Amino acid sequence: MATEPLSRAVPNEVRDFADRSVEQARKAFGSFMGVVNAAIEGGAPNPTASS
Repeated sequence: MATEPLSRAVPNEVRDFADRSVEQARKAFGSFMGVVNAAIEGGAPNPTASS
């Protein structure tokens, strides 16, 4: 098995699961960055600043 190519060592189901997980993480990060950009552009108040 040590000489077996990686494409045969990893089952297709595991590859599909990993691909979906990466895509979901990309979407979540994109949404997060959208919120961050909106907060920066909108001049959101700093929650740690004293009033």
